[in-house]
Amino acid sequence: MTETTSDPREAARALAAIRRPVAGRTRLACVLGGLGAVAGLAPFVGLVELADALLSTPSIGATSPWWRR
Repeated sequence: MTETTSDPREAARALAAIRRPVAGRTRLACVLGGLGAVAGLAPFVGLVELADALLSTPSIGATSPWWRR
């Protein structure tokens, strides 16, 4: 059977001992996940910038076709 304890400090020390070998990898995974989320937004920012640039260019005119310019 497993041993149970009622001391919360002892339980916290046991949990810290279990987590210690993987704590660095867990932090790295969180950082990489955050960077991936930010990188996932980059195409949308690019589309907004492209739309802004296309909408701000002057029109060549509705009456004159582009090949007569």
